Amino acid sequence: MLSVDLKIKMEITHKSEKVVPGKSVKFASWLEHPPVSHIFVIVLLIAATVHFGAFTLSRREYVEILGRQYESRNIAISLAKTGNFADPFSVPTGKTAHLEPIPPFLTSLIYRIWGITDRAEFVHGILCAVFSTLTCGLTVLFGIEVGLNRFTSLCGGMIAALAPNGLQLRSDLTELNGALGTALFVSALLVMLRARRYGASQLLPIVSGVLSGLTILTWNSLLAPLAALMVCAAVPVRRNPLRLPLSSVLVMSLCASLVVLPWSLRNLHVFHQWVTVRSNLGLEFRLAQNDFSQGGFSTIHPAGSPETRELMRRVGEPAAYAALGRDGLRWVRVHPVEFAKRVLKRMVAFWIPRGPSLRYALSFAIAFAALCGFLLLIMQKHPAALVVGIVWLTFPAVYYLVRPHPRYQQPIAFSMYLMASVPISFVFDRHLYTNGRASNVDGTLCKEW
Repeated sequence: MLSVDLKIKMEITHKSEKVVPGKSVKFASWLEHPPVSHIFVIVLLIAATVHFGAFTLSRREYVEILGRQYESRNIAISLAKTGNFADPFSVPTGKTAHLEPIPPFLTSLIYRIWGITDRAEFVHGILCAVFSTLTCGLTVLFGIEVGLNRFTSLCGGMIAALAPNGLQLRSDLTELNGALGTALFVSALLVMLRARRYGASQLLPIVSGVLSGLTILTWNSLLAPLAALMVCAAVPVRRNPLRLPLSSVLVMSLCASLVVLPWSLRNLHVFHQWVTVRSNLGLEFRLAQNDFSQGGFSTIHPAGSPETRELMRRVGEPAAYAALGRDGLRWVRVHPVEFAKRVLKRMVAFWIPRGPSLRYALSFAIAFAALCGFLLLIMQKHPAALVVGIVWLTFPAVYYLVRPHPRYQQPIAFSMYLMASVPISFVFDRHLYTNGRASNVDGTLCKEW
């Protein structure tokens, strides 16, 4: 037995003598030691340089884009001038629930201070850049909290910092609902995961619930993944990586509901029917299901259709949009095959947003790498696969039914960047392994959760 042990030790020593650590090994070793907060700050600084630099260098272009966001801008102007959440279109149509309330409200505060000027739009863009930059840092924290190793999380944050939203900066610097909604969403998930670790405290479920409610009031479609994750956390299944005490899940759900409730009650008071956050799903569905040229926008949308505006004045905005939704369903029943084809095209367009050739190719590469990373985590039964899988399954579903737009991917782009970093980490791992160096960035692609 002694001779066998000695032989093994001699073989290990012999192999280790051949190891010549390179720069990648030194980097991996450095990555293991600093506090996570240092990595967060590094990514934050790089993201700030990219976002604020791009906005400053192309200030005129971005200010012009912000000035063309008619619906949100019109509501913000109405709030700033009259205090009414109303008139999202060029022609006044009265009080509205066409959009979520928080982004127009924040924009209206900017208009109250700086007036309806280019300077106000510049401040508006800076606010978008602040929240988009924060999301890049939060991506690193989320990756580590969900059990991915530091290298994978750092890569995810760096991709988010250098190539935001499908490798374009436009949405990150001009869409306040997307920039703020994503930051709130990642924060809510991060606190939800921490609540699992510190199960005895009810403070974290309260914070996660409040953040979830604010997220829903900023980007309504994020309600579906948040609700699904809360339900999953409440399921008493053995080895459920999201498992929380039922009391914590109930507190979280109650806090989220209480944050959303005042806006829903306002809609009930104004329209005499229940509208949880937004009223325009029927309108968007009808715009995507029709035989008119150019998607029927000018024929159906209130911005260009006097008939639709008259219907809104007569029966109210939610009822008018619901009627348009029923028209869309009738179209689907008459054209089921065409509807199926359009849904398939929208699914592809959601995950690989169209644009200039280079950006389209890079978006395809990110989507493909993200899918590979997701499958690798599934094979390892990693908890991140469950969290990301729920988000990917629930969030895009509504966007398969409406007209595609690249910005729709923005709130879950961070998860794609993290998943795309998994194969990069895997290759990096193999490189370290062939150099005889095992590190925290190992073949499992994760740490203990």
